[in-house]
Amino acid sequence: MKKIAILSGYHFHNECIGFLCALLDSYEIFIFYKDNSLSWLDYYNHIFKNLKIYIFNDHQFNYNDYDFIFKISAGDSIIDDPNANKKTIAISHYLKHVDNSKLFISLHPENISEKIHYILPIYNGILYKEKFENTITFIGYFKKEFFDNDLQNFIKNSKYIFNFISWNEVNNDFFLNFDNIIHHKTLNTHDMLVILLKSKFILSRKIPYQNKDQFTGIINLAISHKKPLIIQKELIELYKFPALVFEENFCELIDKLNNMNDEEYYNLVNHIDSFCNETITKNKIIMQQILDKI
Repeated sequence: MKKIAILSGYHFHNECIGFLCALLDSYEIFIFYKDNSLSWLDYYNHIFKNLKIYIFNDHQFNYNDYDFIFKISAGDSIIDDPNANKKTIAISHYLKHVDNSKLFISLHPENISEKIHYILPIYNGILYKEKFENTITFIGYFKKEFFDNDLQNFIKNSKYIFNFISWNEVNNDFFLNFDNIIHHKTLNTHDMLVILLKSKFILSRKIPYQNKDQFTGIINLAISHKKPLIIQKELIELYKFPALVFEENFCELIDKLNNMNDEEYYNLVNHIDSFCNETITKNKIIMQQILDKI
């Protein structure tokens, strides 16, 4: 069996490991990772049985031992050897995000070339089998200016509880006037997933707080766990997956969300599930085409 090495010297872009494991499930996968403080690797080890996980150090990794090398992020200096680069595929997270690797997987559909292949990075994650809670959850980087009048009015007029899980340190004073907001500072993967899996919907940032030229990991988390994502039309037109879509403001969806019945909700979830499986099948073909070029 051929061997795959997945490398990361960063503590972010953890979502990329899941889709690589899903697409490379016929290989023996070794993950070399500098920071597992949030326990992402424990989660992936649970759902993908062919993994061998190592916390990276220079003495453990020898590029000659592997047929293919994947870097979680282009520009990561965890390895930059000319010989290793010849069999390295790096992940490009935004437009023009490249380095000395031989090939690239782009997470942005407009960032493609002969050396750069687009893949929507999703996998089949663990699902929650009980009745969902009446919650909408945001996960990611959050700044006070994101909490604009539109988002405040959306929360205020919604029948849902809102979870805000922030990866950065946020002064949560601006949340305190809302009875239906729960703010969670950085959580480990297990605790984060418990909240995500019980949620009905996932909330994305809107433009300009979300950079249109850069992939956001919330797409990966939502689709992989079959959660409808609340997302702006300008972004969904890029990625084209089933979602709850607004033009300019979250508040456009208040009535739809407040009045959605179970049948409508589960129809949307089933649509996401079908899309996820079809996309993974297509992605495996693209991945093999990439590997054939090494």
